[in-house]
Amino acid sequence: MKETKGEITFLRRILAGPSDQSYGIHVAQLAGIPRPVIDRAREILFNLEKKELDGEGLPRISYRLPKKKDNHQLLLFEEDREAVLAREIRDEVASADFSAMTPLEALNFLSRLKDKLTAGQE
Repeated sequence: MKETKGEITFLRRILAGPSDQSYGIHVAQLAGIPRPVIDRAREILFNLEKKELDGEGLPRISYRLPKKKDNHQLLLFEEDREAVLAREIRDEVASADFSAMTPLEALNFLSRLKDKLTAGQE
């Protein structure tokens, strides 16, 4: 691989068939993939390289599942909590029809936004 003025040029040709090495995990690290995902990929790669097979002769691929703290989907790239909150509030304000709101509805709208901001600081 050669880098010139921020551009990457791969110096190898792609050929049909298996590769003797893979840099996918390294590329994933450079791309900022979270550490637990990288660690899991290394574990699976290790199992594949050792040709560990299950009872049916299929690759074992490390059946151990990672411990989960909750039932939420993990993000591939962590988003800043404040950025998410700001986007949600911006979207709510942009979609609100203030001209159709009564003064009380407008106050309630602002109160909900304030509650969101306060909850986001915890």
